[in-house]
This record gives sequence, C-alpha cells and structure tokens, in this order.
Amino acid sequence: MPKAAIRIGGGIRSGGGIRGGGTIRTGSGGRPSSSGIRYQNTHTGQTISRPNGWQWSRTGLIFLPLATRYFYRSRSSSGRYTTPATSSMTYYYCTSDTDSSAEIQCSSADGDNKCCEDEETHEAFCCGGDVPDYLLQDMNRATQTVARIFYTLSALALCMHLFMRRFYR
Repeated sequence: MPKAAIRIGGGIRSGGGIRGGGTIRTGSGGRPSSSGIRYQNTHTGQTISRPNGWQWSRTGLIFLPLATRYFYRSRSSSGRYTTPATSSMTYYYCTSDTDSSAEIQCSSADGDNKCCEDEETHEAFCCGGDVPDYLLQDMNRATQTVARIFYTLSALALCMHLFMRRFYR
C-alpha cells in the first residue's frame, strides 16, 4: 500500500482546528500512487488520485487508508462520550489499540462507517462515507477522446442540418 495521504480542500483537523489545505502531501517522500481512481475538484480544478482501498473522510477532507493502529467499537471505551444515539443517527468509536483512552467519536450522519488513519501523524479519522459532489470522477484519456470525437461529429451534423434546411427552402 502506498504511504501517502492525499489532502484536498480545507486540510486536516488537529485538535479543535484545521491545518494545511489544498495540497497533496506524501508520507514517504514519493508521489501518491497513480493506480486507483482519479477525481477532478470542481472548486479548485485540481486533479487528485485515490489509491485503491482508500476511503473518503469528511472530517479530514482527505482520502486515507483503513486504520492499522485503531479499531472500530460500537461503545466508547473511555466513557467520556455521552451523546445519545437517535433513530436517524448512530455513533461508533475509533479506539487506539495501544491506549484505550485515545479514541474519537464518529457519527453515521455523513455515511461514515470505518476508522482510517493518517500514516504520517497516526491520527485517527472517521471515514467510509460517499465522496462529495464537488469531486467528480475524472475520465481517462480514451474516454475523453471518444467524447471529443462525438461532440465534434454532433456539431458538424447540426451545422449540415441547418445548412440543408436553409438550402431546400
């Protein structure tokens, strides 16, 4: 698995705030893997790559691999979270495998259902929800070429139709 965290948008949360933003950061000094799915950010125009198996985290605005140092729990191990679940929303917890007091509370409101982890900082994030609408799956070159040919032929056919219609009047 490639050692990279791909960040877009607002960055990564740290404690109560947000740091970074809009950049691609790699954990091993290399580039993110080109295998996987490419997305186009409609807000910034940036093309990003989602390595195979990585999940979207709405809280971190990032694609991350599944956690190796944290695990999924249906109940808090620390007892510090007292938010009651409602009929439309449930909570789960990502707890450190070495320190049970190090955990985060995750909500099903965004569709998250997994625990992911930043490989550089080892920070846990809720993940697994849908990729947001402003990230569109990027078409590959062959598909783009076929689309360009189709649009060109369509434009030519329309021009010929208008010309012939005018000619036969």
